[in-house]
Amino acid sequence: MWTFFVTQILGFVKCFDDALPTEHPDNFYMEREWRRLGNLQFTTADVAGVYVPPKMVGQCRSDRPEYADRIRPVRTEE
Repeated sequence: MWTFFVTQILGFVKCFDDALPTEHPDNFYMEREWRRLGNLQFTTADVAGVYVPPKMVGQCRSDRPEYADRIRPVRTEE
C-alpha cells in the first residue's frame, strides 16, 4: 500500500508555499510540469527547443551537438 501511495499519489503532487510573493525565486505555484511514472521515449526530432542558463549554452552545445541548433539561453531578469 505504501509503494502505491508514494508512486501513484505523492509522485504526482507538487507542494508549494502560497504565502510567497509572486517574484520570489522559490514560488513555483505557476510552474507547469508533466509527471509520468516510468521513462518517456522520444527522438531527437521530437525536441523543439532546449532552454539552459546563458552561461551553459556553450557547454550544452558541446555535450549535445545533436541539439545545437535548438539550444537557447533562458532570458533572465537581473
